[in-house]
Amino acid sequence: MKLPVSKWTIGVAVAAALLALLSSLEGGAGEAEHTAAALPVVKARSRTEHRVEPEGPAPALPRPNSIPAPVRLPAPGSIAARMELLAGRGRASADVVELFGPAGVEPPASSAPAPAPHPKPVPPPFPYTIIGSLVDGPNRTLFMTKADLVLAVKVSETFDGVYRVERIDEREMTLLYLPLKQEQKISLGPQ
Repeated sequence: MKLPVSKWTIGVAVAAALLALLSSLEGGAGEAEHTAAALPVVKARSRTEHRVEPEGPAPALPRPNSIPAPVRLPAPGSIAARMELLAGRGRASADVVELFGPAGVEPPASSAPAPAPHPKPVPPPFPYTIIGSLVDGPNRTLFMTKADLVLAVKVSETFDGVYRVERIDEREMTLLYLPLKQEQKISLGPQ
């Protein structure tokens, strides 16, 4: 039959084992009894709320020289104790170190050059191949292909949703790339 074990029971067992190990390392059972008597007694009120009650004054532990001794506080609740705590708040200790340096120091001026302005956007390369033209009096029609699509365009027509034909002459076609409102000139080759 397996008994249910709570986290609290496991924690108490581990703490007791560590205390026994610590007392055996420090040298003797007499000290272990003294240490166990000085530990606070924990009484559980409920699963989530605990109260710690000391049984007596805690023994003074040896401290290294680099750590300052703890400040002894007067008995809580007395007005004199509260006034003494408030009076000590404004004093700065000699051990206090400013973490971020003095407030009046300016950072060094950066010698990095200013970032270059972004280049002006340009239209993409013309995706069509011109395969021929038809001249009917003053009107000129160009035939273009892209993959398996063949187009016939005239002046002032818009195609592909982004190009408008502005002018067609014997040597070149002038287009307006609508998203950027920039002209593109496409050479028609020798004719």
